[in-house]
Amino acid sequence: MRQTIYSVVVPALAILLLYGCQTRDELKPVDTQPISLYKLNMENAEFELVEVDVRAHEKVVETRNPNSIVHSDYITTGTHHVQVKFEENPSGIHGTGSITGPIYIEVEFDAACITEVDNRATIGGLVTFLELGDNPFGFPVQVGWYIYMAMEDNGEGKKGPTDKYHGEVYFGMPAFGPLCDVLEPFHPIFWMADDWNDVQGKNDKVVIR
Repeated sequence: MRQTIYSVVVPALAILLLYGCQTRDELKPVDTQPISLYKLNMENAEFELVEVDVRAHEKVVETRNPNSIVHSDYITTGTHHVQVKFEENPSGIHGTGSITGPIYIEVEFDAACITEVDNRATIGGLVTFLELGDNPFGFPVQVGWYIYMAMEDNGEGKKGPTDKYHGEVYFGMPAFGPLCDVLEPFHPIFWMADDWNDVQGKNDKVVIR
């Protein structure tokens, strides 16, 4: 498996994110220090360490829905099976997710955050189990880190457009806490427009509401 590592010292920073109710039209700068995330491409197994200056972009989030649901069950073009069942209500966020396949032999995670914008969602999970197909020396991601994915719900029914997922996932250090609002699902810094892919397999299902 071909992988690329950029060796960068990750500062141990405590991040404070100020969450507030706001609409997609309201822009609010996030005043924090840069953070470092591991970005892994699910299609070609390449990964790199990327530094994100969250002060340099605006947090764009729809008004918080206290009853969000993100369910998914699909196959990626890289033959990973993704299953997610996250639900958020006034009592908190609940649920689990998993990825299995050639890169991730198995990754399991508990629900940590959801950010919905239109028909897309970013989900974040706290990794509870991690086994990679090839874990290179120096790759620091482990149990206790956060994993982030983005997906798109294009409606129900066989005649509707195919649901989509983004081909890259991010891993963040525990010290940064959940970052779904920073990695909102339309932000081009994270979710490049040309890396949204149709879900594969008999389920072909993403549900966001």
